[in-house]
Amino acid sequence: MLHWLVLFHVFGATIWVGGHLILSLTILPKALKENNPDLILQFEKNYEKIGLPALFFQVITGIWLSLLYIPFSD
Repeated sequence: MLHWLVLFHVFGATIWVGGHLILSLTILPKALKENNPDLILQFEKNYEKIGLPALFFQVITGIWLSLLYIPFSD
């Protein structure tokens, strides 16, 4: 079970970080160059469909993993 939790956590992180890298390295410079904030809004509208579920998986699996690794009693 631990392997699946780590796999889902890393997969969510990959989607989350990858989307923000695309935003910061391609969309943002183009939007600034063209002075067009609609490019950013359009990207966020499309990315939200996969980015938010990825973030949800990261939070859930992160909490679950911390409960497995952090001892709460002496």
